[in-house]
Amino acid sequence: MRRLSRCTPFPALLGWTLLISTLLLAGCGASLRYPHSSPEEMAQAWQDAFNRDEQDQLRLLVHPDRRETFDGYAKDVEVQLSRYTILRYTLGKQVPLTGGQSGQEITFYMADGAAEPGAEPIDNASVIVQSGGRWWLWRY
Repeated sequence: MRRLSRCTPFPALLGWTLLISTLLLAGCGASLRYPHSSPEEMAQAWQDAFNRDEQDQLRLLVHPDRRETFDGYAKDVEVQLSRYTILRYTLGKQVPLTGGQSGQEITFYMADGAAEPGAEPIDNASVIVQSGGRWWLWRY
């Protein structure tokens, strides 16, 4: 019977460790760091990610069916992230959406970094929707 050295498993283990590390760092993509199981959590998550310039997190807070549309506005979102800060938000009434879904209005009040000091906040009306036990941004 052939006896294996005690070091034999090490190279194999090292190889698997490197492979898994590489996949985690490069191939698996970003994961959402913000809870969004209620309208309030969704609104706060969007505000936090926006004010921290976390465009990847914003994308993950957009409903999966709407991410392609959001991606089409990536350059515009970059400009908004560099120029505006969300000061607060208010949740509004229920609104009908296409396909029989209903959403909820949300208004983000934003400060324009290029405006004169003391300028009124800009309001940005959006819609959030519940799907799969989570709340997502539907229209921004």
